[in-house]
Amino acid sequence: LTTLQTNQTQLQQSAAQLLPAANTALGNLSTGLASAHTALATQIVPAAETLAQGSGQLSTGLNQLTTGAQQLTAKNSQLTNAAAQLTTGSEQISTGTTQLAAGSSQLTDALTQLTTGTNQLKTPLVAASSNLNQTNTNAANATTLASNTTLVHADTDKVAANGVGMAPYMISVALFVGALSTNVIIGRSISDERKAKNRRDFLLAKLATNGVIAVAQGILVTLGVLLIGLRPAHFMTLLLGNILIAFAFMSLITFFNLWLGKVGAFLMLILLMAQLATSAGTYPIQLTGGIFEALNPWLPMTYTVLYLRQAISLTGNVGSYVFLLLALALVFTLLIPLTHKRTPRFD
Repeated sequence: LTTLQTNQTQLQQSAAQLLPAANTALGNLSTGLASAHTALATQIVPAAETLAQGSGQLSTGLNQLTTGAQQLTAKNSQLTNAAAQLTTGSEQISTGTTQLAAGSSQLTDALTQLTTGTNQLKTPLVAASSNLNQTNTNAANATTLASNTTLVHADTDKVAANGVGMAPYMISVALFVGALSTNVIIGRSISDERKAKNRRDFLLAKLATNGVIAVAQGILVTLGVLLIGLRPAHFMTLLLGNILIAFAFMSLITFFNLWLGKVGAFLMLILLMAQLATSAGTYPIQLTGGIFEALNPWLPMTYTVLYLRQAISLTGNVGSYVFLLLALALVFTLLIPLTHKRTPRFD
């Protein structure tokens, strides 16, 4: 009992100490709960209501955003095409800008040239105006000038007769036939080329016979046409041309006669027939058939006729024809030695 009494006394003392503190704590707790209730009622609950309303608006906005995203996806291809067109248009604008700049530069240069030309034109126009002011333009002067005006006809390339026009053609035929006759009829009977030891001697032997005959033919034909009344506009051009033509024909026919024998002579006869139709010696080549027009530039008599026309009736401009005939004569003259000690298969 004594111990219990002692403990009770201590408990009373402890209670006396704890109860005021507990009472204070309970007071503070009550005050805090009241403050919490006030904050909950005045701040948290209205904020929660506001948050709930905002959550609804957020959901509506998300739905609208989803719908817009879907529309954007659907229009993506159109947007891509529009972007490509925009890019192409930008390139075209860039190109057009460059061209416009170049054109502007050219226009500037042209305007500069126009200004220069205008200034250059100004001086002679001023001078012409001054000269015109000094010109007497009365009726008497005009009548005098008009009465002295007469028309004069001059034919610088006059061909008096048909024979003059035919002369180039017939001279060419005569020289070709002469060369052909020399090789076919006379042949090798008047030359000693078979005794030639080498090709050089062989060529000299042919030049001493056929070459001399060709030169003589050119001279004789020229004298012959003069005797029958031809009066060429350029005598020396005609004489030298006849000699050159005769030599070119002689070298051509001699080579084929030595190379192929009788077959070569026959081929030259065929060539003569072809040239009679294609050389345009009688009528313009345009009046013949297509095959003759095609062969015309490739046969030698075409150019001999043109040469002789220039020498007989025209201006004498024969430079290009001389070159062709010299080339023909030189080529076949150099080919003649190749037939040395060669017996034609068809002789």
